[in-house]
Amino acid sequence: MATCGRRFGKSYLACAKALHTALQKPRANVLMLAPTFEMGRATLWRTLTDMVPDSWITKTSQSILEMQLVNGSRIEVKSGDRPDRLRGRSLDLACLDEAAYLQKELWFEVLRPALSDRQGSALFTTTPAGLVQSWFADLWDEAGQVDSSWGRHQYTTIDGGWVEPEEVEQARAMLDPRTFRAEYEASFEAPTGRVFPDFSEANITEDADDDGVGELKIGIDFNVATLPAIVCRIVGDELWVIDEVTLHNSTTEQLGRALRAKYQSRSLMAYPDPTGGSRKTAAVDASTTDHTLLEKSGIRIYERRTPYAVRDKYQATNWLICDALGRRRMKVNPRCRDLIRDLKFMVYKEGTDQPDKSDPERSHHSDALGYCVLGAMKPLMPTKYQVRSGPVMLW
Repeated sequence: MATCGRRFGKSYLACAKALHTALQKPRANVLMLAPTFEMGRATLWRTLTDMVPDSWITKTSQSILEMQLVNGSRIEVKSGDRPDRLRGRSLDLACLDEAAYLQKELWFEVLRPALSDRQGSALFTTTPAGLVQSWFADLWDEAGQVDSSWGRHQYTTIDGGWVEPEEVEQARAMLDPRTFRAEYEASFEAPTGRVFPDFSEANITEDADDDGVGELKIGIDFNVATLPAIVCRIVGDELWVIDEVTLHNSTTEQLGRALRAKYQSRSLMAYPDPTGGSRKTAAVDASTTDHTLLEKSGIRIYERRTPYAVRDKYQATNWLICDALGRRRMKVNPRCRDLIRDLKFMVYKEGTDQPDKSDPERSHHSDALGYCVLGAMKPLMPTKYQVRSGPVMLW
């Protein structure tokens, strides 16, 4: 088992092991697995085909990602998202890439029995961020026992030699501490406890206030029972949260009017929940959406065509709260009491990477903030963003 920092070269390691086994043992059956077919094609298959000379291959299939070598050995690259499709094999080696993100039954019910008759072996390579899946954490703990049949190894990104130290330091400045440790130092940072672990009184200050000029950035989470808008300013490379506007059992149209009434002469740019581009809270006709309702109040919309990953939203927010260099670039005014409660007290459900939302009042304000962070401060995949009622913005 090997847990590795990002870009260590774990896919190369898996391919080298697969090729070694296939060459060493004639007519060997080697199966390489990734969480999805596209991941297997882009990483394992591409690396494998670059490593193997044409003279070693008798047959290959680009469509199903299989190759047969001159000694009769076969190497297959498959997806692990449907374990039942992999039953019935007899294997000499199983390589599980990003193993922590694969299903428990894939290993215990399908692959482990497939190795028995040929006394095969397995190689697990992964980044450790997926250790919230307890089955893999249990295997890792077992591998640490003296009498274990497993071996375990841990490598940082720098250990791989593929990434320059300067690049790693740039990543340190762009990530929160927990994410940096997991992604680049191969540290076990399963998301337990607080969702925003570094948020503290150091982020709360009355200095985060409105100066009366410039455009305001507003994050919005659409929800009927609790409809929050988080009002922010960008000051240099910092995000100042100056206010929160919260309506209950209201419509998006009412929220738009409330924001416009409070900031009558200001330019307002909203970064709303992307699903609001199709969802309607009080639709008059088929073309009316939450986004168009805000536009009617004179609020410009920064629109993403597809939803954000929950993980991206929390990582980006934590990055501003406190990055891996210790810089705090998010300031929150004390008047934002509901947001502060979210940032202080939201926790993960035990054994998962999902926030505990059992309290219906929690998470809406921090979600609204996350949309603003991703859109205004660190947008992901900028070609998927567009601005309504104005020019396209690509940062």
